[in-house]
Amino acid sequence: MQKNSLITPVSGVAATIKHSTPGMMITDRIQYKLVVFPEGEAGKTVRELAKELMREAPAGMCIHKKPYVAVAAFEGNELMEPTLIRWIQRVCNSHYRFTVWFNNFGTSPAECLHLRIMDAAPFLKLISGLKVIENYIHSNSTGKIKWSARPVCSLVSGSAEASWFEFILGKLRDEFHASFRSCSLVLLKSPEEGSDAEDEVVNVFPLYP
Repeated sequence: MQKNSLITPVSGVAATIKHSTPGMMITDRIQYKLVVFPEGEAGKTVRELAKELMREAPAGMCIHKKPYVAVAAFEGNELMEPTLIRWIQRVCNSHYRFTVWFNNFGTSPAECLHLRIMDAAPFLKLISGLKVIENYIHSNSTGKIKWSARPVCSLVSGSAEASWFEFILGKLRDEFHASFRSCSLVLLKSPEEGSDAEDEVVNVFPLYP
């Protein structure tokens, strides 16, 4: 299937959109995510932080090479992509770009290390607009869409093991402050189970200037 060029690439994110995965049945269930990547200088700083974590963290930690702020996660298939892209872009066309402020590290049962966001209101407003896709996803998928109730920039996903506590507590004592202007929302699809490949960019949705 033809590949489309990415019109508005996000710094640090692959600049090619693929609408089909070779060897994958079109009816296969795929895990999708809607995310916001840190951009500009803050994006570079966050990716350098991820590299630092990979060098220093205890073995076994699931560290994101390209950290992002998760907005939603859901299951679907490639037949749904054209409709989802149209609807999501329609929402993004009416949502203004916004500033994201990171304020130190945090931890939670789902994300054992993340960057806290000072003001989640712009994300929650974006989520409110995106809920128009819920019925379509429910009617075409076996699962429900999971919205981020408390958006954070995930650095290390999964529950923390006891041997990690000292490392995580050390990071929680560190300070981290950065901000960036969020200009786009990104739709990702997860690779096939067992693959070491990174998430694939399906589409980048520019926000209203």
